[in-house]
Amino acid sequence: NRLLEKKCLSKGGINQTVVDIRLALKTVIELGATAMILANNHPSGNLTPSPQDKEITKKLIRAASTFDILILDHLIVSEKRYFSFKDENLIWMILVYSHKITPRLTYIFRQIFIRVLELPVDFTSAIEKFVSHSGPKLSYTHQPLGNEFFIASHDLLFQKGIQEVPIEVSNWSNIPAFFKLGKSSQLPYDIFAASFFLMTRYEEFLPQVKNDLGAFVAYQSLASKNNFLEMPVVDLWAVRLKEKLHGFFPELPHVSWKKPKFQPIISVVNPYKYEKKSLLLKLSATLSALWQLDFFSIIKQSFVLLGLQKDPYNNFEELETLFKKTGNQPLYFFLF
Repeated sequence: NRLLEKKCLSKGGINQTVVDIRLALKTVIELGATAMILANNHPSGNLTPSPQDKEITKKLIRAASTFDILILDHLIVSEKRYFSFKDENLIWMILVYSHKITPRLTYIFRQIFIRVLELPVDFTSAIEKFVSHSGPKLSYTHQPLGNEFFIASHDLLFQKGIQEVPIEVSNWSNIPAFFKLGKSSQLPYDIFAASFFLMTRYEEFLPQVKNDLGAFVAYQSLASKNNFLEMPVVDLWAVRLKEKLHGFFPELPHVSWKKPKFQPIISVVNPYKYEKKSLLLKLSATLSALWQLDFFSIIKQSFVLLGLQKDPYNNFEELETLFKKTGNQPLYFFLF
């Protein structure tokens, strides 16, 4: 590595300082750098990292990984001494080798390692770099290179476009899983390809029977057909991966698993059938019903517009009542 520039990101008081993650990364990106080292001082002379130091480091690692930027170290300095996060095993980076680095591969590995396990990850397709790496590393390819942590790869993360994928769901110690692997793999299933399939909603882009609104229906999904629609299987697979990694690399920091939260998301294609429509749309709907001799729709539209009946699509109050009972706060997406 070669030093490109030194820059002060923040100046604080006696007790603390505030670091803007966006400005820190903006500087690195503008320089075209691929890595950075953080440094700060403690006016008290105490080199023990504070909770704020650890939190800033964690946030920067997570944000920087999105731009393929590595955090090499975080130094806390005093007049004569320093503390290194790297030397004290507070910063770890897992190097992943694959015969081909694709956007699909980097996307799902970052999701699992950084978002779920909070472990930074880097990628290489150069065998020499992988072999010379002294830290924890794993290979994701067809055959192991040596005695490394090896996970056999399914072809899904190396393909382009959408195509039919044969899937057989099995039981992995009471957790549904698919894309079964051979005995040489550290994991019995390719959880990365399986997670990509689920998180990108891959199956929704395959030929399917759509509902009246042209949307994919849940009962056709792999999760619904195999009774794991309400299980956070990607997180559960990640926990299994973490357990295996700690067995192989005992020096890895132990990260407590954060239990997933249920976040209802409601896509609203047409919030009202008759109300809050323009005069032109109302007239068009009436003429269309007359042309089809659908007098029932005309009567129903009249009742709604006169305030004698509730709009059949307006069920927001019922939804809010439901979510108040369950304690969940929904997100509404209004599609135009």
